[in-house]
Amino acid sequence: MKLEQGTIYKNQMFGFAKIEAKNISIDYVKHAQYDRALRVTFTEKNKRKPERFIEGYNPQVVVLSGFQAFDPPSPMESHADGSWRTKYGSYDPQYKIDFDLELKKFLEETNQTAFFNSSEMLRQGGS
Repeated sequence: MKLEQGTIYKNQMFGFAKIEAKNISIDYVKHAQYDRALRVTFTEKNKRKPERFIEGYNPQVVVLSGFQAFDPPSPMESHADGSWRTKYGSYDPQYKIDFDLELKKFLEETNQTAFFNSSEMLRQGGS
């Protein structure tokens, strides 16, 4: 799958990273012990050098067409004493649930669909 420009959301230890990119390529490759690891190759917006990442176990990647205004929910919250703390533990499944709800709301409000969603691909057994 190829996309000229889009926004990549990639789950990390404490929340989703948002990457605006061009020349996005998504495919599956054999990597380490994984027969079907997800490989995403892209060039970050305003940069020239291509980058890539490979997700083997339980990939959580969403790609939307174009440069989006959707910011993933913050895994941090402020407290009365002025400090910031995480709302979630690392890789907390509740964060993914909250992200999916915010993404669904954004897509409905803007009448869009995701170009690629690894969670849907896993459910469908797709390639």
